[in-house]
Amino acid sequence: MRTNAMRRGPGIAPRILLLLATSGWALGCGGGREELPPGLAALGEEPAGAAALEAIHAHGGWSAWTGKEAVEYDFQWTPYSSEGIPGVTSLEHHRIVIAGPRIQGRVERPEEDLWLGYNGILGWAARDRGMRADLARMDGAEFYIRRIRWIFRLPFNLVEVNVQLQDEGTEGGLHRIKVAFPTEEGAPQDEWARVYLDAKTGRLRDLYLNAARGRTWMEFLDHREVDGILVPLRRRIHQVTPEGGKGALSHEVEIRDVRFNVPLDSVLFDPPEPIIPQIPREMLPAPPEPPPAQPAPKS
Repeated sequence: MRTNAMRRGPGIAPRILLLLATSGWALGCGGGREELPPGLAALGEEPAGAAALEAIHAHGGWSAWTGKEAVEYDFQWTPYSSEGIPGVTSLEHHRIVIAGPRIQGRVERPEEDLWLGYNGILGWAARDRGMRADLARMDGAEFYIRRIRWIFRLPFNLVEVNVQLQDEGTEGGLHRIKVAFPTEEGAPQDEWARVYLDAKTGRLRDLYLNAARGRTWMEFLDHREVDGILVPLRRRIHQVTPEGGKGALSHEVEIRDVRFNVPLDSVLFDPPEPIIPQIPREMLPAPPEPPPAQPAPKS
């Protein structure tokens, strides 16, 4: 399975379709219990890990998670304020691996990994010592994974079926597309995003995310083509003003490496890289000059 992405071509509509293409990787049924790699089997030593293993067995088993084409992001996160990604307050390095409709992520900390799983319907988390306690619960994991799905899959987005798109036209050189997430039973009623594409090139420029637990504005910069896929190597995450516009810079993500079609079993269990365990407020770098004012998004 190869991820869809924005590619150069005539017209804005094809780029939107590529940007918001749907993946259809079906999950198989696990017949029996197969032998697991030591790193994964160790998760069963604690309740949250055991629950994750049960979920993996119930959705195709470990073999369904390996040997598949994947995308690996290796990036550095630079905070400019104490406001940032929920649950991520003291990390410098972060790695996310995506394959089909599943997400397998590892937040790298010394002797501590947090694994996130997503099967297209449910999300789960395991081994969350020292992280947000509610991340181990289904609501916390599902919220975090919803954010990962959009923050790290754009512009290689693999959205679920039934997502609703609303063309809001072009203003100030940016083409606006409103994306409404399908409402699931018990899910928040007002979660949506607005994608801003350059009207001339079709490149992703900004993303406004209106989630149940907060609003985020992301700015995508320094695009580079990797294996025919246009990759924004730098992303600035801004706070949102009360009027719904782009506010102060919160933190910045610089992608150091992107690889496509990577076998999952070759990347999941690499030793964690050294990280900065805590970044005191006084050591935070000064943010760059504020961006030009943007018009408030229309609801």
